[in-house]
Amino acid sequence: MAFGDAKLVYLIAVIALGAGCGKKSAEDTERDWHATEESAQKYASKYPAAKAVIDDLTKQAKADFEEAKKADEKSRADKMQVAVDRLGKPLEVFKTYEAELAKLDALLHDKALTTTLSAADFQPLDQAASAAKKKACCILQPNEKSCSDLPGTCAPGPALANMGDLDAKLESAVTDLENAEKALAAKKPKPAAPAAPAGSAAPVGSSAPGSAKK
Repeated sequence: MAFGDAKLVYLIAVIALGAGCGKKSAEDTERDWHATEESAQKYASKYPAAKAVIDDLTKQAKADFEEAKKADEKSRADKMQVAVDRLGKPLEVFKTYEAELAKLDALLHDKALTTTLSAADFQPLDQAASAAKKKACCILQPNEKSCSDLPGTCAPGPALANMGDLDAKLESAVTDLENAEKALAAKKPKPAAPAAPAGSAAPVGSSAPGSAKK
């Protein structure tokens, strides 16, 4: 075999091996399932109003997962992944909600922001933030102290129908959190421009002191 042909065969083998390494095995997917199921249990415990719909979705996805494990070896991992995604993707809204809530709270306690705004300017921003936080907690944990400590009350309503219903309502609440963040961030003082180094050239068109013609 010529050197060029041997090199080509080697490259094809490397590419094939790389493609194989990029595909998850059934064992990898099973580990993902257990991690996703643990996340579902965590959110169900943390957010009592969402527990029933999370438990129901987990039950459905688990039945799909167990069925996928019976598939032939070639398609097993892919079918198992579908079940993992059926549970995992809807749960992402909780992660987004918690991240946005943390960012909003950080802004509300940002001294650079709160010390530069007057009470009259800060109050409407604070009220909008509290309303956004109340909307979200009324969906997830209306009877928890962290929710009842916020101004206002949670209006009674029907129980969440399913995970899709929860996602739609919580995504709307997350949008309100994001809008409250933007309003606060817009009032945050801009950092001062760095001072020019000593001895740097003056801007074009400027004159050094005492350089004006007499």
